[in-house]
Amino acid sequence: MIYGTTVLIIDDEEDICKLISDILQDDGFRCTSAKNSDEALEKITKAAPSLILLDIWLQNSNLDGLGVLEVIKQKYPSIPVIIISGHGTIEIAVSSIKIGAYDYIEKPFTSSKLSVTVRRAAEALLLKKENAELKRKITKKSELIGTSPAITNLKSIVDKIATTASRILIEGEFGTGKELVARTIHKKANQRAPFIKINTSILLHDKLQNEVFSDTNSGLRLLEILNNGTLFINEVGSLPLNLQHKILKLLKGQYMKSEGGSLRVRVIGSTSIDLKKEVKKGNFLQDLYYRLGATQIRIPSLRERKGDIQEICSFFINYFAKNANLEQVTITEDAMDKFKDYEWPGNVKQFKNTLEWLMILAKIQGKTVIDISMLPLYVLNKIGSMVLQMDAEIMSIPLKRAREMFERRYLQEQMNRFDNNISKASIFVGMERSALHRKLKLLNVNEEESFVEEEDKMNCKVGKETV
Repeated sequence: MIYGTTVLIIDDEEDICKLISDILQDDGFRCTSAKNSDEALEKITKAAPSLILLDIWLQNSNLDGLGVLEVIKQKYPSIPVIIISGHGTIEIAVSSIKIGAYDYIEKPFTSSKLSVTVRRAAEALLLKKENAELKRKITKKSELIGTSPAITNLKSIVDKIATTASRILIEGEFGTGKELVARTIHKKANQRAPFIKINTSILLHDKLQNEVFSDTNSGLRLLEILNNGTLFINEVGSLPLNLQHKILKLLKGQYMKSEGGSLRVRVIGSTSIDLKKEVKKGNFLQDLYYRLGATQIRIPSLRERKGDIQEICSFFINYFAKNANLEQVTITEDAMDKFKDYEWPGNVKQFKNTLEWLMILAKIQGKTVIDISMLPLYVLNKIGSMVLQMDAEIMSIPLKRAREMFERRYLQEQMNRFDNNISKASIFVGMERSALHRKLKLLNVNEEESFVEEEDKMNCKVGKETV
């Protein structure tokens, strides 16, 4: 997160500059220094640093620290400036904060105090940049697309919930757009506040757990950055019980205190599994379910709002033409009918990926029209022919074994079709990559598991969902 962040240290004492530089370099920062105002402003003009540490008293300098701070905030308002002083007073601290300083540190300071303050400033800056980039990209893409009764009702619910501070549990199948709904609620509630998404797989790492759940003040960095914002926990039902207990404590407010007082953080969770059933099985904490689900939203599947498919299709065609260097295409009436007939088990995410693939295919073939001959077999419902060949065998065995046999053969065929590329196969069949990975291992599909190990080394890029 912070490795490679540049820090300019402005102090007239060379020993202090070296001491600070050594401490911060151990934390992964790149440091440079200046001993007076002229040298500092010249360096900032040539290459603006990520953040600045600025001493109040600068000997042999045209400007003191407060004067330098004023110039920086006028010309480079986005650069966080941390004031340091060995002769500090309350008045100086208040003045520096009013001018725009991020924080104020008195000398002598401990290395831990310096590290924590600088890390917080760097993380706050990174979060601002990410939110600015998100706002730049999100525009119309963040809208809930469609006019069907199901999506119209969802829009109404989102509008009402956004005005409250309620904790929210968003339920829906994979690919329906749970994250998009969370972002829409956040945007309507407080557009300028930060939004952070945490995948449950990331929470399994001890380092991030310490960032979120530590009892020390340093462990509150993430929540302090999020103050008045939204923490979105994706697929909360996948959390092991020990982490569920930590989330429960967070919701009870045990981690919501800081030196400046209470923190206000809206927590939104999402799940594609039935948490009520998981509570009955003992896999999910009942108290957590009720606290997190103070307000519950169910996202309709795409098959429940097929009347929106044509509008969604038009949106994605325009989106890919603008952002993926693909050509505008039209969809023939019979191809659109097939889109509407298909059940779309992977919902909007699967539809989006299918349409992108068809637009790439059209570009390769030099076409501007997508017709029924170009549609994949699963949209044409021709995969059902495989079932007919298995009828005699299936009819002679129990339902559970028949289902396993079909899934095993089906998934084996798809893995063969995509040369054991689990990422491509997961998109095609409309499953999350991790879920497909588990299913393949459960059904003993493909004894050569090298493709799984290889794919685990890859960082798969997941695009934003659109409903």
